[in-house]
Amino acid sequence: MERDAGKRFYPLYKAFAVGAVPKLAKVPGFLLRRPLKKKLAECDEGVLRSLSASMKAQDNRDVVEMIAVPLTYFYADPGSLFSPKLADWYAEHVKTPYKAVRFPDSDHMLVSNYPEKFAEEVGKLL
Repeated sequence: MERDAGKRFYPLYKAFAVGAVPKLAKVPGFLLRRPLKKKLAECDEGVLRSLSASMKAQDNRDVVEMIAVPLTYFYADPGSLFSPKLADWYAEHVKTPYKAVRFPDSDHMLVSNYPEKFAEEVGKLL
């Protein structure tokens, strides 16, 4: 994040968008630029930079074993910003009841990709 701090924000946002939705990598840059710039214009760049810095600074691996409540992990497969392998890592490190919910053919936007399945799974938790 420190290395990226002085960079223009659009390339960072584009890299995030392509990481979150890998299918965007197949879209030629000149077609992707306008919709991404439009979406970015709706956002507060300072807030996005702060959120990104906060997420990148977090490493909670050492406290996962302290979780004292059941854990359900929703994940996209083939993946997104987070690898599906993380579901297995949690299974190995969480000491409480654990369930992984896979969203196939999905990406970081799994809630949008599968709104009904997401609502159903959240309903089961509640």
